[in-house]
Amino acid sequence: MKEEKARKPAQQENNDDDDGLLKQFMIVVMTLRLKEEKMIQNSSSQKKRNKIKTQLTTT
Repeated sequence: MKEEKARKPAQQENNDDDDGLLKQFMIVVMTLRLKEEKMIQNSSSQKKRNKIKTQLTTT
């Protein structure tokens, strides 16, 4: 009985650490997704600019 009680607080600390790591991981994942989205938007707007430049130079 005593051993089980002694183990439970340690398990609780591990769970807290895991929650903290999970939160950090989720923040990293969301940050990367936002950066990727921004890069996609930038590349599509760059394509639009290039298209407009080509239209201006050909006319």
